[in-house]
Amino acid sequence: MKELGVRVAPDELYDEFPASEGAIQMIYGRIRQGKSTLSVRGILDRLEQGTVEYSNILLDLSTFEFDERLRFERTFFSILMPKRKVRFYKFDKDNYRYFDPVTGYMYPAGDMSRGIQVFDPTKDGAEVEWLNSLTDCTISYDEGQWLLDSYEKTYVSVAKRKLITESGHVGRTIIVIAQRTQSVHVNARGNVNQFFRCSKRNVLFWSVLIVEEFQGMKGNDVDEDAEPDSVKRYWNNRAAWRAFNTHYLRAGRPKSQDVHFYAYDLSWRDRVVAMSRNVAQKLPFLKKGKLLRAPDLQKSDVQTLGVKPGIASIKIPVGTSKGRIEGVVPTPPGSILHRDGDSVSLFPKPPKIGGAETEPF
Repeated sequence: MKELGVRVAPDELYDEFPASEGAIQMIYGRIRQGKSTLSVRGILDRLEQGTVEYSNILLDLSTFEFDERLRFERTFFSILMPKRKVRFYKFDKDNYRYFDPVTGYMYPAGDMSRGIQVFDPTKDGAEVEWLNSLTDCTISYDEGQWLLDSYEKTYVSVAKRKLITESGHVGRTIIVIAQRTQSVHVNARGNVNQFFRCSKRNVLFWSVLIVEEFQGMKGNDVDEDAEPDSVKRYWNNRAAWRAFNTHYLRAGRPKSQDVHFYAYDLSWRDRVVAMSRNVAQKLPFLKKGKLLRAPDLQKSDVQTLGVKPGIASIKIPVGTSKGRIEGVVPTPPGSILHRDGDSVSLFPKPPKIGGAETEPF
């Protein structure tokens, strides 16, 4: 396809993208409530705006293009402008940089063939020192309690405290993602500018992501008793799911077990027979007294499960009537048959109470 427009030297335009003042944000919610989905949406949106993104969330950007010339609303409104030329920007995928906290490698554009080791994971505090060196960017850290663990209490390092408190001065925005706010260190919670609580609601066949923003605090934690400062609702985002593999934290670990099963290919006739058998099992419970005819019970079909003095249990086909059972199973005088599911037990007949006798079958 022919290149649209005249390319402008980027060196002349870097000043048009000044970094915004840094902030601390936290995305939290229970498991499977859309925290990572919201984070991925945010990363994709900021990449379209020319932000440098560091994250330990691995994204696949192979099908994405951050090109304003491919955005309908951008091109539509540019036609309405009286200017002779309108400038459009195309942002490189290298603005997204995935880093692995376990190996210490960073991968531009999430390309696993272009790894660069940026810190030594065997050295205590090396990851925090490297994060402290980053400026004018956004850092999205999934499972943030790994980095800023509340169990460290008052013994958190100076480097971690600087990572939090100096971010605003160096144009660095940190987005911490965790299940609970209390799992993140109190020093980090106390400096959060915005809390985003995620929850999901099912509407018919669709899932809606509800994001409530809180800015107020009660002590050193978010004040959820107050009214949210804003509430946003999102339908399922196909772009976010296309870019994000929710199992990336598995890190290639193989399955620890296999599922044992048998598979059957049923023809249309087989499916009709299978459905009929299921209906035959359900109707006796739906229409009492109108049982479908079950296979005749023969003495050879009776399987004795256990025999005790005065007590016997046997297996019977589902749907077999009481009369056919009594014709096969001998019922001594003073005994009764008691049915439980697909088994029948022989019990001594209890004495009458008040001249009345209850039919147990």
